[in-house]
Amino acid sequence: MIISTRGHKVYNTYCKWAPLIYLLSEARVLGEGQINEPISGYTILWRGLPEGQRREVCVQFALKNSLVSSIAEIRSGISEQTMSCRIKLTKARFLTVISIYSPTMSHSDESVRQFYDDLVELLRKVPISDKLVISGNFNARIGNDYVSWPVLRRHGIGKCNKNGVDLFTFCTENNL
Repeated sequence: MIISTRGHKVYNTYCKWAPLIYLLSEARVLGEGQINEPISGYTILWRGLPEGQRREVCVQFALKNSLVSSIAEIRSGISEQTMSCRIKLTKARFLTVISIYSPTMSHSDESVRQFYDDLVELLRKVPISDKLVISGNFNARIGNDYVSWPVLRRHGIGKCNKNGVDLFTFCTENNL
């Protein structure tokens, strides 16, 4: 994996805050793999398009090196837009973190549908007892219609776009 100078600046900035996990998208890295960054104290896991293809989308995890030994499982979705990491918290408790990058509004309805199908398939593999975090770029505006979408409560702003409706539908159908 080749991380650009800009990429190193991003990682170094994040390292100053020192959280345990970062989820990154739009990194435009090819292939999939893992690299240890001893200076920053993080291990980076990524999944992008196969080598030789256009650098378009890539999801990544940056985990504190101290967490790497607690990784129980890493799963890639069907596409390069989803990836999950299952981390052992205690003897019997786990955290599953799913990193995503949703298609933008310029993509076809079919590619958006495929993304959500892939995400649902990844969700089905998460044990019900796990703590779950899904994060990333949903490329959505969720608006402020908390009457139609009670999960929103009174926290939204602006108007909902099509990707926002897709996100709310996904959350509703999967009890999130």
